[in-house]
Amino acid sequence: MEKQTTMSDTRVKILISEFVNSYQNSLGIDGAEQLIKRTVEESSLEYKLEYNKSEALRICQQLQTNGGFIGIVGGILASRIIIR
Repeated sequence: MEKQTTMSDTRVKILISEFVNSYQNSLGIDGAEQLIKRTVEESSLEYKLEYNKSEALRICQQLQTNGGFIGIVGGILASRIIIR
């Protein structure tokens, strides 16, 4: 069952840099950018500078499929995004 997009979902903007910054200390800037680009592609989204709430949560969900550190950080990001 797919969640319907609400008006607040489209007004909230999450920058791609928020995803990259969350991983850059551990993976380096290049590694973090590659991870996020690959994850965005796996989420069937286009790579762009900002995403609405539902798109950002799709990226988080895809990050969580990696498990381990990457998945944990993806879950933390999802929690932050949900409360916006």
